[in-house]
Amino acid sequence: MFLLYADEFGHDGAFDPADARRRHHPLFGLAGIAVHAEQWKDMDRGYLALKQSFYGREISRLQLTKGLRPERFEPKELRDRRDTRFASAVLGMLARLGVIVFAHGVEKHPGPRYHQASVYGSMTQGLMRKFEKFLRERQSFGSIIFDRRTEARDVEVTGSAQSHLFSSSFRRLIEVPLLVRSEWHHAIQAADTVARVIGKVYWYRICGEGSCKSIAEALGHGIDALASTVVADPGQTHSTIYIKRLPPPAPPLAAVVAVLFLALLAEDVPCSARDSSARGGRSPSPSLVPSWRLGPPPDE
Repeated sequence: MFLLYADEFGHDGAFDPADARRRHHPLFGLAGIAVHAEQWKDMDRGYLALKQSFYGREISRLQLTKGLRPERFEPKELRDRRDTRFASAVLGMLARLGVIVFAHGVEKHPGPRYHQASVYGSMTQGLMRKFEKFLRERQSFGSIIFDRRTEARDVEVTGSAQSHLFSSSFRRLIEVPLLVRSEWHHAIQAADTVARVIGKVYWYRICGEGSCKSIAEALGHGIDALASTVVADPGQTHSTIYIKRLPPPAPPLAAVVAVLFLALLAEDVPCSARDSSARGGRSPSPSLVPSWRLGPPPDE
């Protein structure tokens, strides 16, 4: 049996670079880690040991001032070298245990036209389908465990997942996603670490965000190594990490008209050249001939 622990990456609100209130993150999705039940305890204790190694001072302070167990401390940042080294160590530990990284996300359309609930539901259902295919290939069963959010958000996620689970051909996924408090579960905290890395890595890879370049270069290969493949259709495989990119923007109408005009002009020029040759006249100036006709076609 596999357990898929998942958390958010990016930002679930609208994205508009022209609006300071919506200039958060151009990506949103759910990412997590699938661990076999036999490896679960080793992963839990491994994550705790890494927390104590990298954040021992903060953990001791919480124990002294609030009497909290070390499990309750959650690394929530990816800003400095220590955070990056910790994330790298987590990825290495997950790789040694054979953990698989999943992600299902989207590059958001800029502007206010963004339906938060429907996008969240779509990401949840997409992650469920990918995990189901993974379980079929492994001939195993599994469950998904999410980090809790607000009560309203949890109701939306559960409702969307439940309607999808019992209206589609799920045979390996057991139960709707369970919702837990991350402060009590190291696997959810590890999923949060992975989701934070994915948010930074793909912000750079998809959008070219310069502030994420160093993190992408330091941790991107670790994320790639933890991804696996699932069979989508006969003869086709997809990565367990999927982030849908926006299509390229449509060119302005004036540019389209100009391209069409040049294409028609290019088709007319050779005809004029043949007519001139038949009359014994001179060939047209090379400057009037389409550039690819001066040599082999571009695809040869």
